[in-house]
Amino acid sequence: MVNESNRFKDIFTAGNNYIYGDLNGNMTEDKNKGIKSIRYNHLNLPTRVTFNTGSRIDYTYDATGVKQSKQVTASGVSSFTYYAGNFIYEQNTTGQKLAFFSHPEGYVEKNGNVFNYIYQYKDHLGNVRLSYKNTSTTGVNLVIVEENNYYPFGLKHKGYNNQIAGRDHKYGFGNKEEQNELGLDWIDITARNYDPALGRWMNIDPLAEKMRRHSPYNYAFDNPIYFIDPDGMAPVGSQDDPIYAKNFWGNLKLIGDDGKDNGRVYYVKGATKRAVKESTSSGDNFEGSLEQSNEVASVDSKIKAEVESSFQDTNSSGRENGGHMMKGADSAVRWDEGSEPVAITTAEGKGARASISPFTKDGVDVKPDNMGDVDTYWHVHPDVSLNGVSLGGTTPSGAVGKGGDIGSQRNFEKDGFKGNTFIIGAGSKKVRFYNSKTTVITIKLDQFIKSMKQ
Repeated sequence: MVNESNRFKDIFTAGNNYIYGDLNGNMTEDKNKGIKSIRYNHLNLPTRVTFNTGSRIDYTYDATGVKQSKQVTASGVSSFTYYAGNFIYEQNTTGQKLAFFSHPEGYVEKNGNVFNYIYQYKDHLGNVRLSYKNTSTTGVNLVIVEENNYYPFGLKHKGYNNQIAGRDHKYGFGNKEEQNELGLDWIDITARNYDPALGRWMNIDPLAEKMRRHSPYNYAFDNPIYFIDPDGMAPVGSQDDPIYAKNFWGNLKLIGDDGKDNGRVYYVKGATKRAVKESTSSGDNFEGSLEQSNEVASVDSKIKAEVESSFQDTNSSGRENGGHMMKGADSAVRWDEGSEPVAITTAEGKGARASISPFTKDGVDVKPDNMGDVDTYWHVHPDVSLNGVSLGGTTPSGAVGKGGDIGSQRNFEKDGFKGNTFIIGAGSKKVRFYNSKTTVITIKLDQFIKSMKQ
C-alpha cells in the first residue's frame, strides 16, 4: 500500500517545473513548490530562497562554505537556526536556546537544565533508523524516541513510523539536515542540496569534470542501494573500506574506497592520496597498494571500542593506557594501566615522564613471538603537566636506539612488526600515526573515532 502523504506531487502542470537560470547550472526556480527565485553565492550554495507567497529562507556561510545560520521568514515573523560545529541553537520570538549537540552515537537535547542523551541505530548507508533513550535514573528503561524508514533515494516512509516521543530530529537520511520549512523539503548534504522526492541535486556536482559518464545532477550514480554521497562531492561504495585524507584545513575527507569490505579504515597522504583521488574520481574503486608505509596508515574498525575506553580511562586516572590488535582478531587487547606520571630532572633540565609497559596484561607479558601477527598497537598520553612540561600531546618519546616510544617501535620493527602504531594525545585531542623513522599522519581525535564504521 502506498501512503499518499509523502510522495512527489506534480502540482504545476502548465509548463516546465524547474528552471536552471544561472550560468553555473543551478536551479533558480521550482514552480512545483512555489519557489519564485533562488540566489547563490560564489560556492553555488543558496543564500536566499524566495516563495511566491513572499516567505523566504536565508542562509549564511563562512568563507569555506560551512553553514553558519538559517533564517526562515513567514508572515513577517522570523525564526533562526545557528550552527556552531556540532552545537545547534534555535531562536524564535521567545529567545535563543541550545537545541541539541551531536556525538558519535547520537545527540544530546537540552530541556531546561536537564540534558537528555539520545542514542541512534544507523543502517549500512549511514541513515538514522532508530533513536532511543534511557528514561530511568536508577536502572535501564529504554524508550524509542523516533523511527525512520526510507525509500532508496531518501524519501521517508509515512503512515507507520511516526514520531513516538521527544523532538522531531531532522537529521536522518545520511545523517544530514532535512529542511522541510515552508514546504522546501530539501536535504542539506554539505556541498549541495538534494530533493529526495526527485532523486536529484539542485546544483551541478563540484567534481562533475571527473565523472563525465554520469549526469552532474544524479544522486549516487542512480544506485542508492550501494553508493552513498557523504558530502555532495562524489559517491562512494557504502560497503567498501573507506579511504580518508586531510583537506586544506586539516580535516578528514573521504576520497574513495578500496572495493572491499574488510572493516578497515585507511588514512593516506602524498602520492598515495593523489593516486586514490585520480583512481576513484570516476566512481571506480582504488586497486593500488594500501599497505602501511610513510604515506598510509589504517585500523580495523573493531578496535574502536577499546580505543575509546583507553582514552576515557586515561582522562580519569591521568595515567597512560593502551592496547593492541592482532590480525584477524575480533577485538583488541587492553594493556595494564601505566604508572603515575612523575617530575624528573636530567642534565638537560627539568621535565616529566609518563610510561606504560607495552604488551603487558594482568602483570603478564603477552607480546607475541611473531610481531608480524600484530595489526596495530597504541597508547594514550595523559593530559598532565609537571615541571612546566605538558605530557598530553602526540609526540613520541625517546629517540632511535634510546628507549621511549621511538626505541620501542624500532625494536618491534626488528622483530617483524609491519603494522600501524598511533598515539592519542589526551590534551591535544589528536591522533598521531608513526613509525621509527617518521610521522605518517596526524588526525583530530573526534574525526578519527567517527571515521571507524562500527
